[in-house]
Amino acid sequence: MKNHKFIVKFHNPNSAEETAEAFLAIMLAANTEKIEEEILHNIEKEKARRTRKAPAISAAV
Repeated sequence: MKNHKFIVKFHNPNSAEETAEAFLAIMLAANTEKIEEEILHNIEKEKARRTRKAPAISAAV
C-alpha cells in the first residue's frame, strides 16, 4: 500500500493572539486532570520539604 501525503489547508480569519488563546483553551481542557495532579503533587512535595526544614523543637515566644 502506498503512503499518501495529506495536505491540509485552512483559512484562519482570527488574529495570532486569538488563535493562540483558542489553542491554549483546547490544550488546557484536554489536560486539566494531568495539570491538577501535577499541582497537587508539587504541593505535597513542598509540604514535605518544609517539614524537613522545620526546627525539631518549636516553642511559643
